[in-house]
Amino acid sequence: MRARELVYSRKPQAALREYRSALDAVEKSEGPEAARIRAQALRGAADVYWLELHDVPKAVSVYRELVAQMPDAPRRACARIRAASGPSDFSTASSAERYSRRAACGLRE
Repeated sequence: MRARELVYSRKPQAALREYRSALDAVEKSEGPEAARIRAQALRGAADVYWLELHDVPKAVSVYRELVAQMPDAPRRACARIRAASGPSDFSTASSAERYSRRAACGLRE
């Protein structure tokens, strides 16, 4: 996805537009390829909100959308961890708890 390149180039808003375009392209599509694209776009958008824009409430909302729309998505467990942690819980968690949650999702500090 081109969106990842935009994230690495420090252009999170442009990355979000790419993820939205990908979601729009598969909106009415069925099948495994559409499901894969949908899961990647939702996960990518949520990660941009979470990690790049530090908009935790929006990130949690998108992670919850991922879990609702894609119950069999490969990264479902990570999305559930993040959605369950919510904005206030994450901000009040100890450093060790935050590190543990990030590590469970394959993220580095």
